[in-house]
Amino acid sequence: MISIVQTSANLSPEQVIMQYGEYLNAKNIDGIISLYHDDAEIIPDQLPSIVGTALIVPFYEQTFSSIQIDGKLVVRSTDVSADIAIVRCEEQANVTELATGQTTKNYFREMFVLKKIKDTWLIYKYMFSQNNSQVSN
Repeated sequence: MISIVQTSANLSPEQVIMQYGEYLNAKNIDGIISLYHDDAEIIPDQLPSIVGTALIVPFYEQTFSSIQIDGKLVVRSTDVSADIAIVRCEEQANVTELATGQTTKNYFREMFVLKKIKDTWLIYKYMFSQNNSQVSN
């Protein structure tokens, strides 16, 4: 598989997150990692936190080896103060378990904290949880 990565330079915080969503659906780990700060932290629902891109890469490798996500991030709010941005998103997605082929509807709530480094917004903290009571048909 050829991995195409678009630079995040000159993108707004919202655009960085929308690019993340595209890379997520495409299982483009190189693209995803290009959007993260080297010392980034993922705070997943019901799992230990993951710090640093050296540990974030295997997190996505394991995720993509077990599931396929088909969804679209919707930005609900953005707050920017100097070189820090907070982007809150929600995503209704179909998640397919690759081992069984079973697809379920899921609803993710996501919070991204981005840092601006040399005019480029990078994901610094990413927290997500599921609330499937919000799934609509």
